[in-house]
Amino acid sequence: MSAIMKVPSYDEVVRTYQLEIVKPGGDFKVTATGDLELTRDGDLKLGNDKFNAMFRLVQGWRFNAPALEILFNFIVCASEEQQKLESERETVFSSDFDESSVQKYHEFQDKIGAYEYSSPAYAGAIIVTLNNLLIRFKEDLKASQDNWKECAPLIEGCSVGSVIEATANNFRHYNEWKTTDPPTRQQLRSIRIIAAVLREPIQPDAARHPFRRNMCPDVLEVLSSGSYDILNRNVFEFAKNMVQCA
Repeated sequence: MSAIMKVPSYDEVVRTYQLEIVKPGGDFKVTATGDLELTRDGDLKLGNDKFNAMFRLVQGWRFNAPALEILFNFIVCASEEQQKLESERETVFSSDFDESSVQKYHEFQDKIGAYEYSSPAYAGAIIVTLNNLLIRFKEDLKASQDNWKECAPLIEGCSVGSVIEATANNFRHYNEWKTTDPPTRQQLRSIRIIAAVLREPIQPDAARHPFRRNMCPDVLEVLSSGSYDILNRNVFEFAKNMVQCA
């Protein structure tokens, strides 16, 4: 039995997110020596930099979309399920304990623990996947760092690309962030973005900052407002604006 949901068609993605630049289609590019032009990572290049960047973003996103949607839906449901389990656990805890009650209590504890660990991990998988797609898009587009930082939509003054990149850095390195105080200059760049997005005040050097854990669920909520569609619209709106500014 396949666990993969329906893959959105290319035309569906282009239509849903109004990606006009890739509607006409693109031709293979030929180098001065007569060879087919390749992208930096070895794929065939289609059209100019703008077309090629958006085409590859659409293709990469739509093949990841089934897994991303499954992960996102799990996260949305996990909070409600965890609250339900906690309520049931308290009912067991408040009753007279016997051997059966103890066993049930530990079963609830295990399930709650699984949700507590799974949701942040799933959120991290979403963030890292989107970051990988957007970083490749940026490189294909040959976009400047200023465009990456400044293109709308902005969240507390930070671009969607910058927010996702900073949060992906948190997911990869939050164990290092736990033991580095004050943070390094490299860590500080991401910490400041996360602090802005979550409206958490920090000291100028971010000493004793509160982001020493996986912050992906918190940031994902801001990026999506709890909606998978809003998350995707923010990502593609950012990409369209990057193309216009490039």
